[in-house]
Parts: sequence; C-alpha cells; structure tokens
Amino acid sequence: MKLLLGPMVAATLASQLGSSSPNLHDDALRVLAALKRDGHNPFTRKDVTAILLAMGAGTSADPGTEKVLHGASWLTIGEAINEVAVKGEGRGYYNFADIAARPRPVKVKAVKKEKKVVPRSGEPTETFKWFERQMRDFALDRKVAALLSRKFHREDYDDLLSEVHLWFTKWSNKGTCDQYILDGKPPTVTILTVWVGQKIIHRMARDGQDALRRETMGSRTQLEVQSRRDGSDYISEKARKMDPNAPRAIWVGDGEGDGLHREFIAPEEVLVDLTEIFEEGELSLVRDIVRVRRRRAADRYARFFDHLMNRTSKEEAASLEGVSELRVTHLYQRVRDDLRDAPILIEVALKVLDIITAEPYSTLKEIEVDVIPPQISGVPADLKQALSLLVMRGLATEAQGSSYAPTEAGRKALEAQSLV
Repeated sequence: MKLLLGPMVAATLASQLGSSSPNLHDDALRVLAALKRDGHNPFTRKDVTAILLAMGAGTSADPGTEKVLHGASWLTIGEAINEVAVKGEGRGYYNFADIAARPRPVKVKAVKKEKKVVPRSGEPTETFKWFERQMRDFALDRKVAALLSRKFHREDYDDLLSEVHLWFTKWSNKGTCDQYILDGKPPTVTILTVWVGQKIIHRMARDGQDALRRETMGSRTQLEVQSRRDGSDYISEKARKMDPNAPRAIWVGDGEGDGLHREFIAPEEVLVDLTEIFEEGELSLVRDIVRVRRRRAADRYARFFDHLMNRTSKEEAASLEGVSELRVTHLYQRVRDDLRDAPILIEVALKVLDIITAEPYSTLKEIEVDVIPPQISGVPADLKQALSLLVMRGLATEAQGSSYAPTEAGRKALEAQSLV
C-alpha cells in the first residue's frame, strides 16, 4: 500500500478535525468520516495514519512517520476501518461500503509491438516450396551465383553458390517470402541477387576484423575499403604503433667471414644508428641482395634500404620519396622481408659458387641438378637470384648459352666462405 493523500490534504483534514483525543479508536472513526465526506475512495491505512499523526496522535515529533503507531495502535486503526469499509482491489486498499469507489490509479505500461513470427509446424513453408521448385526446374541458385560472380570477382564460384544455398535455406525455414508468394509477387532473380549480395558484403566486413583472413585473403573492413575508394590510404592507429615491449630483430655480422646472422634485442638496447652494426662491405652485400630480389625497382628499394639503415622516420622518408606514409610502411616491410631471407640466398650463392668453381661454364640446368633439396631450401626459386648476385658483385661471369664461371674474386670468396 502507499499514501494516496498529499501532505497538504492530510494537514487540512487534521486542522478541520482538531487535536487528537486519548481514544485512538474514536479519532480513527472521525478521520474515516472526513475521508468519506470528501469522497476519498478508495483509501489506504497509511492515509488514515498520516491524518492521525497530523492531529497529534502518538508521541512522534515527525508528522511524516507512522512508526509511533504500531502494535496495538495498528490493530485499533484496523478495527475502525473494518467497521465502515471493505477491502478493495489491490493490497492495502479499502473502499467505503455504501459509496461507489473511484478506479484506483494504474500505471500504464508501454505496449511493445510484437514481431510477427511464422509459427513452426511440420508443414514446409511457401518459401521452401517455391525455392525448391525454382531450383529444380529453373536452376535459380546457379543463376544467382553467376550474377554474384560478376560483382565479387575474387570470390570462388563454388563459395558463392554455397552462400546462396545458405541464405535460401534460412529464408525457407523462416518463411521470409511467404506473403510475397501468396500475393503472386515472388522475388525476382535480381532481387535475390541483391539480397544475397548484401549478406556477402556484411560477411566480408566481419572478415576484415579477423587477423588470419586479413593476412591470407586480404580482407578489409568497410572503413578501409571506403577510404581507398575516396583516394586516401587508411590504416588503424593501433596498427601504426609498435609494441614498446616487443623485441627487435636485426642482422649482424661477426667480422670473421661467416656472413650475417639474426639477433633479437630488447627495445632499450636498440642502437640509434643501425649502420654501426655493419661494416661497409657488409652493407654493400645486403644492399645488393635487396636489389637482386627487387629487380624491377632495384634503385627505389636500395634507397629505402638506406633509409631503413639510417633509421629515417616514415614521415621523413615519405617526404623525400614523394609517397604516402602507408606506402613507406609497405616498402620498409618488404626490405625487412629481404633481410630475413638473406641467409638463404647467401647459402645458395655459396653453393652455386662451389659448383661453377669445380665445373666452370656450367649451364643453369646443370647447376639446378646439383643444387637440390634437402641440401639447400628455396631452390630453384632462389637459384636465379643467387646467380644474379654473384654476377653483380663480380664473383662470377655469364657466358654464352647461360653458362657461368667464377672470377678470381669468386675463388677467393669461396675459400673464405664469405661474399663480403
């Protein structure tokens, strides 16, 4: 139950009734008579108690409480109420027995619009029957997949057909097109192509958030795709920031002719100038490896190798080369990939140098026979690059018929087992 009368109404009625008397039962009947006279119907026991407190009943100095009227007092008030009123609708509400009660205020709750759901039953939906007939008689699924393949060029046809079957099945189970079919307006091939296409776009946008699909399939989010359409490169700010606690991998030489090897160092140990790690001859070798692996744009990648070795920032490199910072990021990464694969190329080159020293003017096919796995990995993909590296550094010469022979410098390099 709750208080229906406001404090001002209770105070007004109390002033009209006067002070309380020693007889609480008589005071309660006086209050009930006043409530009945003024038409306060229904009422609650808290209304009666509030007026009694305002009249001075009990000993509390706080007229807003009813704690002083408890125990026997509550029973006395209840007996007086039961003499002139009956219980009404709801807990704690009372109605006077001989007058009609006003409707109790009810809080109106907002009615939620219920979503129309097709009830599940054993019978197949109209959508299911229609799809089944169209696929059997008119190859609807293949038509939709063929139209989708014109828009999604990079998607495999079988994958698109599987996507079409997936959504046809879902719509059939829900009866999505039931009303359209019953009205004689079933969806056309074009409309179905648009519907499935929207589902594929949504799925591709989710794939752009998956690290594996981004790396293996080149998936991108909608924001990245839209930014490229607008002519601007986009990369997440989080992707631009390197983990400050991640170790750095660098290439170092031991100075004893054993070539380069990879080392991982903590961030605080990173040198300001990477050129201090290499001798000039070692820098020249690594630069030539980058030029050999990037023959179509050798000069550009050689410059970016120098930028990387000099620790030129992306902003400075972008300004010097006239490209975007994102482009600099990609080129720096490709140079790092070349440095990572440099030991394999050096190993192949030393093996080739050994072969042409033992048998000068060996042809490419003859060299290929000797340089085979499991002795050396990456062959024959790295074989031509190894030969180009030897010729570029003056360690071998190319004769007619794609045959190769070592130079004097090449023989010395083989003895030292170093291309530096």
